[in-house]
Amino acid sequence: MEKLTQLLTDASGQYHEYGIPPPLLKKEYVKELFDKAGSLMPDNFLEVVTNAETTMFQPIYDVASEEITFQNTALIGDAAFVARPHVGVGVLKAAQDGYSLATALCDCETISDALRRYRGERFGPGMLSVKHGRKLGAFIERRLDRPEDDPKLGLPSERIIKVSGRPYEQVIEQNL
Repeated sequence: MEKLTQLLTDASGQYHEYGIPPPLLKKEYVKELFDKAGSLMPDNFLEVVTNAETTMFQPIYDVASEEITFQNTALIGDAAFVARPHVGVGVLKAAQDGYSLATALCDCETISDALRRYRGERFGPGMLSVKHGRKLGAFIERRLDRPEDDPKLGLPSERIIKVSGRPYEQVIEQNL
């Protein structure tokens, strides 16, 4: 059984696909977390882990919607695209989506015109944020020491610093 599936399966054998309730996390996994934390973390960080009242485990999934507008409905923020948290653009992306939608609704004659414009402005940047998150995740998940350890990822340290927390469409436009 794959490790993620094991972590999301409680003692009774029930699998919790999107996240296991904290009280149902198997004690052996909590102990494993504490053991790893004890060997890897400095004391002041370790104290936070070991003194917590509960231990929570939540998997993170990418979401790349095929459509962000339907009839008279628009998806914005994480409802449209979820980039992994290490990309650092979630709040910014949601604000840009909201601004784009509000502006389109004010400027356009009809809701369908506004939604078409919103989709044209925000679909591409949403997809790029998810793709960038996957690229960073490929580095993190492989436990490489440095992003530049795999040149195929195209993630030298200078690039990560330049693009972190910036609107992804700006990164592409400015070729950062």
